[in-house]
Amino acid sequence: MPDRPIRVLHVLPHVLEGGVERRRVLLAEQLGAELEMRIACLTGRGPVRERIEAAGVPVIEMDRRHGRGVFDPRVHARMHALLLRWRPDIVHGAIFEGMIWGATAGLLQRVPVVLLEETSYPTDDGPAGFRRSRWTRGALRLIAGRSSGVVAVAPRIRDYLIEEQGLAPERVHLVMNGVADFELAAPDAVLAERRRLGFDDDSIVIGSVGRMNDAHKKFSDLLKAARQVRDRGHDVRVLLVGEGHDRPMLEKLAAELDLTAHAVFTGRREDRELFFALMDVFVLSSATEAAPLALIEAMMASRPSVATRVGGVEDIAADEENALLVPSNAPTRIADAVERLLVEPGLRDTLAQAARRHAADNLSARRYADDVASLYRRCLASRA
Repeated sequence: MPDRPIRVLHVLPHVLEGGVERRRVLLAEQLGAELEMRIACLTGRGPVRERIEAAGVPVIEMDRRHGRGVFDPRVHARMHALLLRWRPDIVHGAIFEGMIWGATAGLLQRVPVVLLEETSYPTDDGPAGFRRSRWTRGALRLIAGRSSGVVAVAPRIRDYLIEEQGLAPERVHLVMNGVADFELAAPDAVLAERRRLGFDDDSIVIGSVGRMNDAHKKFSDLLKAARQVRDRGHDVRVLLVGEGHDRPMLEKLAAELDLTAHAVFTGRREDRELFFALMDVFVLSSATEAAPLALIEAMMASRPSVATRVGGVEDIAADEENALLVPSNAPTRIADAVERLLVEPGLRDTLAQAARRHAADNLSARRYADDVASLYRRCLASRA
């Protein structure tokens, strides 16, 4: 073990606003004194990068022009130069490109610990565009077999890596996702924001948060479910927080469903203490997930939630205990679950309280950061 702070280089394709980047925010804020961290990426911008750098962790851009991605020799050359200059103890790569760049340079330069992080949907029959191809599976198996192992962010991903990808159990390290606790906005601020957004004081708000990639998040199913709930006589409004290339399509769909006056698209927002407080019911309508931070945040915020049974969702929430779980790609089932929460206020309160307890006890930022730091120490001790 080094007699100085452990040096960790995180390698990501981009530092924008996704869950992988937000986990780096937690590590930067929670482990700043214990670890000396840097993040290497192609590009980085926005509030997430600002929070990382405010915590004292530099974000190093390797190639703003994007180039040829995983095969770009300029990126690999800059990765090697960075490792030679800084000499990290650990290289931790996440998302396919980050894993390839970090692992190839780290292994060639004999960095003591090289870790990969699997954050994808844990099955090979998921939605088109989110499946691992044969060659990417082969590439990951190859470098995983030579690295210090793969971090799985949910038990189902761990099981997938062992049972379907054929990795040895001792090479798969489970570190469940976590989120920082936060206090919801004061009632007067929430009421003022409801009125600013055009919501009636007594209307029910169902909402969701995420990047507007509909093949992934299926906000279209949430809009269709909201239409059904309104048709059943419930005055619900929809709040969608996030940005992405499918936003124009979703706004058009809202108009086609006659929801324009009842659905608000806020764009990207960082004031989670306010937008979660606006939601009476949180809905995760995704077609694919690993271990969704938005659901964990909703639970931490004591929101009663409806979520699809995809990926690692069932490792986070338990049906009828702290959320209602429904099949994916089934707007009517989402509508049924939302309506049940509207007509059963006792169930709504029970799920909200249980969600908060579960998130605070098992899915906190401190627990996540401690687990990551413990993994780093174990891997370094094993190499020594």
